[in-house]
Amino acid sequence: MPCMHLQPQILDEKKNSTETADGRYSCPLYKTLKRAGVLSTTGLSTNFITALELPIGDGLTESFFVRRGCALIAALAD
Repeated sequence: MPCMHLQPQILDEKKNSTETADGRYSCPLYKTLKRAGVLSTTGLSTNFITALELPIGDGLTESFFVRRGCALIAALAD
């Protein structure tokens, strides 16, 4: 994934936070390559940063990426 500049915005309420828009994959972003961490009081791993909605190509679905365990990592490559 290329470097990205993230610009936070205030959005109107989403219909449902568990649903993603058509043509997008809700890709998890982790701090390190290890997808494990201590569960915080929110119930999420301390290694998890956020989920980014990435556009996906025609004919692909979100489950295509989920089955392959696709995720983004914020750590620098070794």
